[in-house]
Amino acid sequence: MTTKFSDLSLAQIDAVLRFLPLFEQPNFEFGHWQDYGFQFSRQTTEFVETLSAQNFIIQFDWTNWQDSAEHYRSSPAALDTANLLTLRKLLTTHVRADRFDEGHLAQMFEEGHITAILRRLEQLRNQIAQIQGLAEPPSNPDSNRTKLRGPAEQPPRPHDNCYWVIPGKFLASEYPGSKNDSQARAKIKRYLNLGLTTFIDLTEPHELNHYEHILQDEARALGISARYRRMPIPDQTVPAAPRDMAHILDAIDGAINRNQPVVVHCWGGIGRTGTVVGCYLVRHGNSGDEALQELARLWQTVAKKNRQPRSPEAVEQVNYIRSWREPASIATVPHVAKARFDRFSGALMGLAVGDAVGTTLEFLSPGTFEPITNMVGGGPFNLLPGQWTDDTSMALCLATSLLEKDGFDPRDQMERYVRWWKEGYLSSNGRCFDIGNTVSLALQKYQSTGRPFAGPTAPNTAGNGSIMRLAPVPMFYLKDPAQAIEQAGQSSRTTHGTRQAVDACRYMAGLLVGAINGAGKDELLSPLYCPIPGYWDEHALHPKVVTLAQGSFKHKKPPQIRGSGYVIDSLEAALWAFYTTDNFRDGCLKAVNLGLDADTTGAVFGQIAGAFYGESAIPVEWLDKIALQELIADLIERLYNKAFN
Repeated sequence: MTTKFSDLSLAQIDAVLRFLPLFEQPNFEFGHWQDYGFQFSRQTTEFVETLSAQNFIIQFDWTNWQDSAEHYRSSPAALDTANLLTLRKLLTTHVRADRFDEGHLAQMFEEGHITAILRRLEQLRNQIAQIQGLAEPPSNPDSNRTKLRGPAEQPPRPHDNCYWVIPGKFLASEYPGSKNDSQARAKIKRYLNLGLTTFIDLTEPHELNHYEHILQDEARALGISARYRRMPIPDQTVPAAPRDMAHILDAIDGAINRNQPVVVHCWGGIGRTGTVVGCYLVRHGNSGDEALQELARLWQTVAKKNRQPRSPEAVEQVNYIRSWREPASIATVPHVAKARFDRFSGALMGLAVGDAVGTTLEFLSPGTFEPITNMVGGGPFNLLPGQWTDDTSMALCLATSLLEKDGFDPRDQMERYVRWWKEGYLSSNGRCFDIGNTVSLALQKYQSTGRPFAGPTAPNTAGNGSIMRLAPVPMFYLKDPAQAIEQAGQSSRTTHGTRQAVDACRYMAGLLVGAINGAGKDELLSPLYCPIPGYWDEHALHPKVVTLAQGSFKHKKPPQIRGSGYVIDSLEAALWAFYTTDNFRDGCLKAVNLGLDADTTGAVFGQIAGAFYGESAIPVEWLDKIALQELIADLIERLYNKAFN
């Protein structure tokens, strides 16, 4: 990454860095509020004046750079790759913004963001001194800071046709698979042995042999978790919308921030990969032209440079990098909308989390196991912590269909379910497992008849396989509660046609719409709740769903509450866990420790509790483990944009 410092001397940098030991003191007071506004301390005022005097406050359109500033503020690890120009832009933005939003700079101090910027500045100062052959500054007597000794050596690469964008953290590569299975396994293993565990595939599904199942096999053999995400860009082109590129860059930054080194590839590693790398460099402080210069330098380390002298080659891709700008992000929405987005996100992320927590106890009868207290993986499918089962796979198929078809298309939904069944599409480990009997029969019927509403209608098929995946439907139709409720019922009929399953989906969809829109718990759990008053009077529910909706779960406890695969039992158990606890963690553990169909009880609880408490209330240590987290987050944001734009 380019380090731009030619117009600043080490003396100018040192003049600013002299404030770092002061700001690191735990009792340092940067100022306080008074009746007429915020009053900075003398040292803080002197620091701001020094920034101006030493040319750190620069002229640029800082108002249009605030999304980038927010990115560095919300993702502190991103500062590890920031160059000097980026640090100057950050300091300029925060100083300028304080003039229009009094207290902004104070908040940056309070959060430790200014101190973090100065720590990165100190690292760059020492690297510059190494490059220029100058001695490091004498140690400050008030500081025992460890000085960096210059940039680390380049780590090894899996082959010669790739390059490190950030050494040890971000690799740009050609296609890592092969037509030959044994060769593909050997190649993938080289990536994994270098610590590369997140793979972002820019190719379209029809272009090359899929390698995700090989990746998961080899990772499992090494005892590690690997993540695969396809984020396709058509060959020789650029993303259709700026948001699409931003999603790719978010996925890269997300992996780096979680200390999961990432490889990004297309077919040859030239066009699409180069375009993504160029935009990544722009995001992290380079101008478009600087990014292209750095990309050209990196490309010279690749073996194929003699026959492919440039990356990217297409003029459209070069111009895309040169003009790349970040689109507006969710981070800019008002506070009320942020709270709603948190609940919206919680519905689908909560589903995946509950599923992953519950899989440990799947099929175990109550009283035959020690209750779990955390997300630990294992279970009948020997999953890693954070890997989920059929519940989440089918939910992601459903979400993707709604987005790609811009609405409810049962045939497309069934095609995606079949792909999951046959190919491991949208699976946490690249394979289909834990498929329910009713779902399997419905998919077989669809394949033989072509009729998408293939769910059996016999009373003994009233399983929980449609409520377990439900959240994407009410999320997509959130602004139209009647549509959300009725399409939820239709979404059941593809695999579960019995009226109990259909009406359980309809009732649960109403709960999710209400929770996301901010209804209180007492209101949600009131008899026959619906976000549309009187709706059940005209659109009656099955009598057993009515009993449940009237609050049967409030008057029972285990063993009357059962985490079985029967749809009424399953929804009742989830609502019981929600009713008898006041936070996501306790409720989720209470739900899954019922055993039996524990993953689905957890997934149903997770949807309801996530929609009520919000994603921010889900234990962060659980969220951090969730497989394909970036894909789920991407679907959530796309669903939100569809619902509200």
